[in-house]
Amino acid sequence: MFFLAISPWHIVNTRWAVESNILPFLFLAGFAFLLIATDNGIWFIPACICFSLCLYAYGTAYVAIPVFLLMSISAAIYLKIINIKYIFAGFLVFFLLSIPIALFVIINTFNLNTIHLGNVTIPRLPVEVRYELLAAVFKEEPLKAIANNLTIMINLLWKQEDTFAWNFVEPFGYFYKITFPLAILGLFFLLNSFRNTREKLFERWLLLAWIVSSLLIGVIHPVNLTRINLIFTPILLCMVIGLLDLNKSMKYITPVTLAALSVAFVFFTLTYHGESYQKRASEVFNEGIIPAIRYASDNSTSLICVTEQTRFAYIYTLFVKRYHPSEYLGRIEWILPLNHPFDPSRTPRALGMFRFDLSDCAEKPDAAFVLKLKETPPNPNIEYKVKRFTKYEVYMPKVTP
Repeated sequence: MFFLAISPWHIVNTRWAVESNILPFLFLAGFAFLLIATDNGIWFIPACICFSLCLYAYGTAYVAIPVFLLMSISAAIYLKIINIKYIFAGFLVFFLLSIPIALFVIINTFNLNTIHLGNVTIPRLPVEVRYELLAAVFKEEPLKAIANNLTIMINLLWKQEDTFAWNFVEPFGYFYKITFPLAILGLFFLLNSFRNTREKLFERWLLLAWIVSSLLIGVIHPVNLTRINLIFTPILLCMVIGLLDLNKSMKYITPVTLAALSVAFVFFTLTYHGESYQKRASEVFNEGIIPAIRYASDNSTSLICVTEQTRFAYIYTLFVKRYHPSEYLGRIEWILPLNHPFDPSRTPRALGMFRFDLSDCAEKPDAAFVLKLKETPPNPNIEYKVKRFTKYEVYMPKVTP
C-alpha cells in the first residue's frame, strides 16, 4: 500500500481522467475478490463481474483477461481451491456480461453489419478498428512486429518513460527510475518460491498469471505507459517481494529503502506541482483555449475562426457553447478526406459561428480569431486588438469610429 501510495504512475494516473486508467483498478478489484474466494468460493462471482467489466474499460483487456482467467481458473480447479459450482456460476456471469463486447469485436473483425436490438446498437465502425490497427497478429510481418513490440516494452519498463509528456514526470518514471531491477529480483524470488513451498500456492500463481497476461499486452501491441498500465501494480508487488526477501539477509535494507523512497517522493511532489512540469503539461493540454474561445464568443457577433494548429479544436467550442448533440450534429460541416468520407479523424469546417479553416475568414473584416502564440490572422490589412490567454491569443477587429 505504501509503494502504491507514493508511486508516480499511480498519482499521475489517478489525477488524469483518461478512460483507460479504469482498467488496472477494475482488475485489482477482481483480483482481490479472487483472493477472498479461496476462503469462500461465492466471491468468485463478483470477481468475474469485475473481469467482464475490464473488457469495456480498455481494449488491451481483450488480450489480458482471457489469458489471466484461463491460468487462474485452471489452477483453481487443479488445486480444488474453489468449489466447481461457483466457478461455473462465475463463468456464466462473465459470459453473459461479455456478450455485447464480444459481438462488437466479431462484427468489426469480420466486417459484419451493425446489430440493432431495440434501443441497443452494436455498431460496425466506419473505419478500421484500433485493435486491428495496433495488434501484431494483423500485421503483414507479425513476427517482426512482435520483436519490435518486445523491444519497445523492455525499453519502457527499464527506462520508466515513453514519449508522452502527460504519462510521467521527468525524471521519476513510474517508480523512481532505478527500481526495475528490484522488481526483477522479486519476480525471481516469486518463481523460486514455487520450488520451495506450497504455502499460498494459489495466491502466488494468481500474481504470476497477472504478470504473464500483462506482459502479453506488450507482445501483441506497441505499448506506452498507458497501454501497459495493467503491469504496474504487479511490478510494485514484485518490488515488495524482492525487498522483503532481501531483508532476510540484509538487516537494514527495508528501513533504508523506505527512507530513500520517502525522500524521492518529496522531490517528486515538488516537481509535479512545480512550474516546469506545469508549463510542460499546459502545452500538451492546450491551456487557455477554452477561456479564449469563451472571450471571443462573448465579444463577437460575427464569425470566429479557430486555429488549425490545435487538433480537434472544435471540441473546445462545444465546452463553451454547450450545444445539445441533436442540435450540433445536424449543423456541423466537415472537410471530408478523399480516401474515406466518414473517417473519424476528419476535420470540421464550420459549427455555428465557428470556422476551423482560417481561409474561410480571410475576406471577413469583422471576423474574430482564436490563434496559438506566434500565429497571425490571414489578412494583414485589418487592425486587431489582441488579448492573450496563456498559449492562445484572441484577435478582435478594431471598431471603426
